This record gives sequence, structure tokens and C-alpha cells, in this order.
Amino acid sequence: MAKVFRQGLSDRLVDFLEIASYVFTADCATDRGKQWTDDYSTEPWGRDFAFVIPVREPAFWGTATVKDAIEKVLGFLSNDKYSFKFVPSERDRTNQQSYFEFGDPEDWPFHRGCGERVSLFPGCQQLARSR
Repeated sequence: MAKVFRQGLSDRLVDFLEIASYVFTADCATDRGKQWTDDYSTEPWGRDFAFVIPVREPAFWGTATVKDAIEKVLGFLSNDKYSFKFVPSERDRTNQQSYFEFGDPEDWPFHRGCGERVSLFPGCQQLARSR
């Protein structure tokens, strides 16, 4: 799959990935209410998000059709209110970030000399050595 993505992404797709990253980050960083309402039928989770996002194709993202669709889908999925303002990117960030450019595995610093097993649990390494 990485070989497909590393071919070069269109400006619109890079914009989409960055917009999704902004939304995901804001969602993770913003706490929801902890109390239920008095009638216990409505969750007090609704949040209001307002984004100003630099994009490579502001004419596309700024159309009412696209903005409304994004806001409605996100609102439906999260019970939050979203508003977006897309502004022209002041500089081309595409050349600064090589999305999915992994390079040859032999060039990775951990490729040579890797052990046969990797344990994500530090205590397990000690157990494996003692056996």
C-alpha cells in the first residue's frame, strides 16, 4: 500500500489529509462535557469548532457545496458544530513533507543488526533472556 501512496499525491488529496488531521487533532484535544442533562436524554457533548485552514486549492474547498458537505457530515458523525474558512496557503508545504516516502529498507538505521524478535513490553525481554 505504501508503494501506491508514495507516488505523489495531488494537491487536493494533500489538502484533504491535512484538513482531516486538523479535525482529528481538535477532536482529541477538546474535552466533552461529563454530565448528562437533567432529563438524561441529551448528551452534553456538543462542541463548536471553527477552523481557518490554509489549503492549496482554496477555490475548491471554499465553495458552499464542499464546505456545507464537510460541516454536515462531521456534525452528523460527532454531534458537534463545525465551521471552516479555507485560505490560500502562503507557501507550498508539499515539498517540505514527503508523505509516505519511506525509502529503501536497507537505508533505515534499525535495518541492520536487528534481532530476530521485537518485544514491545520491556519486562518480557528480561524473561526471554532468562529462559
